[in-house]
Amino acid sequence: MFNTIATHVVSVVFLSLIGYLTYGCLGCLYLTLSGLGCFFYIAYLLASYVDNALPRFRVAARNKAVFITGCDKGFGRMLARRLDSMGYKVFAGCLEPDGEEVKKLKDTISSHLEIVPLDVTKTDNVQNALQIVESKLGNCEFWAVVNNAGVIERGELEWTPLEVYRKQFEVNTFGVVSVTQAFLPLLRKFKGRVVTVVSVGGRHTFSGFVPYCMTKHAITSFCDGLRLEMKKFGVQVVTVEPFSYQTDMTEMKTVLKSIEDTWQKCPAKLKSDAYDADYVRAFSDSVRKFNETTALANTDQVIDLLVEAVCAVSPHYSYVPGNMECLLNLWMSRRAPKTVVDYFVRKKVTFDCDLEEYLKEKELRKKNS
Repeated sequence: MFNTIATHVVSVVFLSLIGYLTYGCLGCLYLTLSGLGCFFYIAYLLASYVDNALPRFRVAARNKAVFITGCDKGFGRMLARRLDSMGYKVFAGCLEPDGEEVKKLKDTISSHLEIVPLDVTKTDNVQNALQIVESKLGNCEFWAVVNNAGVIERGELEWTPLEVYRKQFEVNTFGVVSVTQAFLPLLRKFKGRVVTVVSVGGRHTFSGFVPYCMTKHAITSFCDGLRLEMKKFGVQVVTVEPFSYQTDMTEMKTVLKSIEDTWQKCPAKLKSDAYDADYVRAFSDSVRKFNETTALANTDQVIDLLVEAVCAVSPHYSYVPGNMECLLNLWMSRRAPKTVVDYFVRKKVTFDCDLEEYLKEKELRKKNS
């Protein structure tokens, strides 16, 4: 970190020295260019703010159909309810169509919403879902696919078995690819759109659930490429990249079970090395702090932007739901030196520094015993 900061300081001093030495002959030019630069930058910021703040024109919901994956719970279920109430014909893909969670959805929707059995990791399941949608589309335009289904497992890279990596890629990455490929002919026909729930973890990687971030980085790249390729067909591709929110996925009971399941699959050799039960408890405590610090309560922020992505006539390429503090931190992290960002993330976000302190204390106790 010191080297990076020193490099920036030296650069600023060097440029300032050049400006001072050449001010006599180039002073007016410096002032003019600086003034113009400030003017255009402020104008850009104001234009961006207005563009984001003003409501965008929306398409009419009448005779438009939307297919959403992962509607058993969480964002998928909330979005299905919202779009159904707005008049869209909603096809809700559910992993357990007869489960208790789906019954909660059925109790709060209109008769127009269709529950579609769907396991995104199975190709025949996806094709069956496509056939159901095509057979029940009627006079509706097929307007959008919303890729929402996803899973997350916690654990550090060294003690996370490869099967846990594969499981997350099967759902979060290949599941999105499979569903999107299956429904693209319909979307091209009606010039619809693909909306994918990614994550801020698709742009930044956080310790403790790196495999999840890997899957989200992959699908972010997929969506960026798909947007370029589908432009010529009039199909829009939008990503929604939320911060952590308080959903079933971030409930501490679910989180702790995920950590325990991953650790139980860890090779015995590692359990007798650095990653003993005490270490896993310390890791679980750091994840708890992460959840308490980062998980936002207002899930409507996500649903509002998902609705915007589905309904806006001219949506943004991507949306990032979050509060002002999160968005400011994200903006700064994209511009600050990497070593500064890493330190901040380890200290204040993932609390990886706490694990480092635990290991130091453990080593000290070992030497003193």
